Amino acid sequence: MRFDSYYWHGARVRSPELEQARERLAAHHDRTAFEQLLRSGDPVAVAIALDHYHRADASTRHGTPNPFEDHRDEVVAAAREVLRGAPSPEREDVAPGANYASALGALMNLAEPQDAVLVMAALARVSTSELRLAAAAAASTLLERSPEPDERLVTALEALALDDTASRDAREAAASAVGRTRSAAASRALLRILGAADLQLQAVAALHLLDSDLRAHRARVAEVVRGWPEQPPYPGNEVLDLLAEDDAT
Repeated sequence: MRFDSYYWHGARVRSPELEQARERLAAHHDRTAFEQLLRSGDPVAVAIALDHYHRADASTRHGTPNPFEDHRDEVVAAAREVLRGAPSPEREDVAPGANYASALGALMNLAEPQDAVLVMAALARVSTSELRLAAAAAASTLLERSPEPDERLVTALEALALDDTASRDAREAAASAVGRTRSAAASRALLRILGAADLQLQAVAALHLLDSDLRAHRARVAEVVRGWPEQPPYPGNEVLDLLAEDDAT
């Protein structure tokens, strides 16, 4: 199945050779073409390569091997280099900061605690839906791997979750990312997200709060749940099950 990129359909690479590599990579998993784009120094070509890595890496959850896995370290280095630079400008059919979205997508399963500063900087500089969703996904991974999560990142994700101008997907992803860590800061953020007007955000926050410490948060979650409809949005049913199981013990 042909795949060009997530964000760069309207952008051109800088040479015929890179365009040929782009075509080969879109047609099939050509590792030589992937290397050529990733190492080209052309911002569009590098971002396209990062998109291909992201797509291939995401497919591994279905049992499909990532043909570019041998380039993992090189991909991480390239993504971090992109995030240290300026966001790409808006182009025809290309949103501003698309290079950040490509870099964060590639880091979705590779991000480490030290990447928190880069994720926060990207969120502060660009606010497209694609960027916010990619940032939340990368943040989820790095928070899960952080023995001492960066409270500034938790605060940034909380702000995204509570931002009415952000997309539902980005807000939910941000709330879920906060729930990936167990810290006082994360609990405080989840309690504030629990107070949001959006029922789905309430459900996400409630589930993470009960998973982290049911005894400590049961009363507050139960209070919020009383205002839910009979069939709450996902994962509200899981919240109700946890409360019912606790009542039965």
